[in-house]
Amino acid sequence: MLKPLYDIDVILPFVSANSIIVTPNERLTRAISHAYDAYQADQGLEAWAKISVISLNRLFERWLDEGRLTPCLKPQQAQYLWEQIIRGSMPDDHITGWLNPKALALEGYKAYELIYHYQLREDQSFASAMAADPDSATFYEWLQSFEQDIIKHGWVTQAQQWQALASCQCKLAADVIMVDFDTLTPLQRAACERVSERVQFIRSASPQSIDTAKTSVYAFQDADEQLRWVAAWAKEHYETKQRERLGIVVPDLNTHRQRLEYHLRQAFGLEHSDYTSLPVNFSAGMAASQVPLIDAAVSVLKLALGRLRPSELLALARSPYVSLCVTHHDFRALRKALYDLAPAKLGHSELLLILEHMSKEVPDSALSRWLLTNRLDSKGATCLEHVRRWEHSLEAAGWPGKRGLDSVEYQAFKLWQRTLRDLVSWDGLRPKWAASDALTLLESSLTNSVFQPETPDQNIQVLGTLEAAGLCFDQLIVTDAVAGHFPERIALSPFLPKHLQRQYKMPRANEDQEYQLAKSLLEGMAARSQAIQFSYVALADESKVAVTPLLSQLEQSFPVVAELDRPVIPGVWSMMFESRGLTLSTPQSDLRGGAYRLGMHALCPMQAYSRYRLDIPEEANLEDGLSAKEQGLVLHKSMELLWRGKNRLEQVNSEDIAPAVTGALKSISRARQVLLPDLALQAEQLRLETAIRLWLELESQRAPFNVLEHERKAELNLNGWRFSFRLDRLDALADDHFVIIDYKSTAPSTSTWFGDRLEQAQLPLYALALGEHAKGIAYGQISSTKLAKFVGAGQQGFGKGIKVIENWGEQKEFWERALLDLIDELEAGEASVLPSTRACRYCDFAAICRVQLADDEEEGTDE
Repeated sequence: MLKPLYDIDVILPFVSANSIIVTPNERLTRAISHAYDAYQADQGLEAWAKISVISLNRLFERWLDEGRLTPCLKPQQAQYLWEQIIRGSMPDDHITGWLNPKALALEGYKAYELIYHYQLREDQSFASAMAADPDSATFYEWLQSFEQDIIKHGWVTQAQQWQALASCQCKLAADVIMVDFDTLTPLQRAACERVSERVQFIRSASPQSIDTAKTSVYAFQDADEQLRWVAAWAKEHYETKQRERLGIVVPDLNTHRQRLEYHLRQAFGLEHSDYTSLPVNFSAGMAASQVPLIDAAVSVLKLALGRLRPSELLALARSPYVSLCVTHHDFRALRKALYDLAPAKLGHSELLLILEHMSKEVPDSALSRWLLTNRLDSKGATCLEHVRRWEHSLEAAGWPGKRGLDSVEYQAFKLWQRTLRDLVSWDGLRPKWAASDALTLLESSLTNSVFQPETPDQNIQVLGTLEAAGLCFDQLIVTDAVAGHFPERIALSPFLPKHLQRQYKMPRANEDQEYQLAKSLLEGMAARSQAIQFSYVALADESKVAVTPLLSQLEQSFPVVAELDRPVIPGVWSMMFESRGLTLSTPQSDLRGGAYRLGMHALCPMQAYSRYRLDIPEEANLEDGLSAKEQGLVLHKSMELLWRGKNRLEQVNSEDIAPAVTGALKSISRARQVLLPDLALQAEQLRLETAIRLWLELESQRAPFNVLEHERKAELNLNGWRFSFRLDRLDALADDHFVIIDYKSTAPSTSTWFGDRLEQAQLPLYALALGEHAKGIAYGQISSTKLAKFVGAGQQGFGKGIKVIENWGEQKEFWERALLDLIDELEAGEASVLPSTRACRYCDFAAICRVQLADDEEEGTDE
């Protein structure tokens, strides 16, 4: 059995029927309660009265209730009122920069709280000091407006309630024992002394000099290296010292919690396990908005209101907490619709187009039925009415899922219900709320709410700096032990006179005060631990960082490690040499992909096998404008329209370019034209007009030629594999030789046409399909940002950049053998990984092969 986190002997002399033990945080409250219960059990008792222990915030709420004081505004509501006042004071032409009303409201509310808690109004110089500073004077005007507003409506703030307690005429407690309080405002102290018969302050351990014999300091080169070391230490402790307590203090825990949890999961091999699987207790929870169950609920409401982004819709469709995409087929249809239409946002009109596109594959999807009956409008209503509509929409979407909720998910569900109930209290501030404003309030409330589920007690505890106060550990690790955390940086309020902040010893206003607080914290941690390790990152922004000055005088006594000489998380690797998958029984069993598949296979067989044999879809990139595929289609259609009814270059006029591009853009589907911004279409029109003009200038330098066909169909049979394709353009030269031209915005390298593997198989296939008539093949680069050029080969030069091959027939035979070799590999199931810059740059399957190139090779170019 683990020993308690708290030394109960410290407070046993103070425990009585009339005493209340008060702590600065919930973690210490639970630790004292558990330690007291363990002590009573060790005494052989089977039943005993629970110890009266409570955190200061909970005691404040109890006293408000017992004193029958008016319920107060929540901090978020008070900040909302501040924001309205600040916005109203700004001129209409104000340009929001760093003077953001929401940020100003937060700082303003903090300054308001400081005025009350440090009783600044009792200072006779307060009003004159506020008037002397321009920022303070502006804030003072906002303060007066705020106080007039809350008096007018009969509202009360938390600071005012503390002040009411400090003036209360009744006693609400007998003995109050304040345990391990490092920070307590004058108003809080006055209130506690006013409503109590007696107040005593005690320390769990007397601060003492840090014992160098049980202390070590470790320095690391970056933050991740430090966290990996912490995780490895935690893993070793868990496996070898399960009956001992390990504490991990992280000063900025809210910022680093997720990263530390990631490294802990890596160390324990629990990357994909649930919340409770990690044998670690975190004192700081996560924002409620980040909890998967709650995030799914908010996404459903945003979808109903037309505020969801395409990537968020895909994540929601995969969520186990809703039933909007019941089958894998439904999800693929939605994914394809989003990929094809690529909307920048998902308003109601865009969602209708998505549903119409989906209906081609899924005529009556669950998502379609839900969207058509659960659309939320933006009409004003009370928060209560909005909450009722939300609950109906969530139920229709199948939230919170058909399967039963586990313990953590159930606690998240209860937090969601409490947040909805609290949201109704906002109706006291405004009678009607637009649906979007109400949802914004909900999101803000969830962001500011902390979700910290109750989990079984573990011997590894992760805590913030102040939460470690009073707790006992066998071993303790304190991370980021540098100045800035020990002591904390000075952070003065921008709205209160600086000399008053220092005079009244406000938080983070005085260097000596912060130094003494940090010294007390660290020495207290050391006194309550059998061994303590300090760590820090010694290099930040390419500058050296020193350990906290509280340890610098003892640093020479500590083993400072500049770099670990071994991996902190030893890996177990296994190597597989199998490079083939299943063979094809017959060539006709899988003919998808054509020339593109052959080229992908030549580049990297694993990519082709993953895409066509394993049927893993490529990643859908949701473009803001035209996708690369759409740009290519519009380019080809523009050239087809430009040459329609013509076969000689002199018949093509510059005036024909704009109508051809306009007509090509109209060939984009109706849904995409609606979804695309007008600016994107206009930009593509100008880009293509410029690119085609540059291309025609290049063509004018060629020897005479005739354009025979555009988009000509052709077929080729190789060893049972039948390829069908369309040739962009077929030209006839003066000697009746045919050459094939394929339009590209960026011409690929053709170096592999003459190498071991035919990575660009498209045009060699075309040449073989036309037989002896084809005497040349080339890519035509048509771009507004690159030079117009030909990249290709032929029996004769038909343009600048064409490589002349005298023995053209042998070259075509070489291509045929190279293509047959690739087909043989495809049929044999070849799936080996061939990493290269060209192969890996746009690969969608990197998570499968997990190959990282050590040295990227340079890609060849053709001039």
